Amino acid sequence: MKAYKFAGADYVPERDNPRLTGQLLRIWDVVKSGRWKTLAEISAKTGDPEASISAQLRHLRKPRFGGYEVEREIVKDGLYRYRVLPNTGGKPSSEPRRRKSKWVGLDDVEIMGMTCECVDDGTFDMNCAMIFARAIEAKLKVRNVPQP
Repeated sequence: MKAYKFAGADYVPERDNPRLTGQLLRIWDVVKSGRWKTLAEISAKTGDPEASISAQLRHLRKPRFGGYEVEREIVKDGLYRYRVLPNTGGKPSSEPRRRKSKWVGLDDVEIMGMTCECVDDGTFDMNCAMIFARAIEAKLKVRNVPQP
């Protein structure tokens, strides 16, 4: 089992690392499918408190824990459900992911011709920018698929 690098004012590695690592891996086993789940559903499967699950989902977003995209949507009246989008990294890792390197492989020629409407018309819209970024990432995924 890898040693994860947790932190906090009250964190004592010898005491807390085994507990937090075990908790993170239990939660990972439930959320790795990418299916929507509430904190209560995750808690029912892991036995961990909802507040701890929420904290561990925040950890999964950090590069040192895999840099996963953790989505949240409201169900009703303050009830949310979460899903962790799969990546190619496998289990959460304490090794930092090199996010920049995946963009470096694109040539200007591959991006030319792609447009982002919010930039072209002079206004910035985060949703439009995210769609544009996802389109570039889709090109990267196609490019990085191993050839037989």
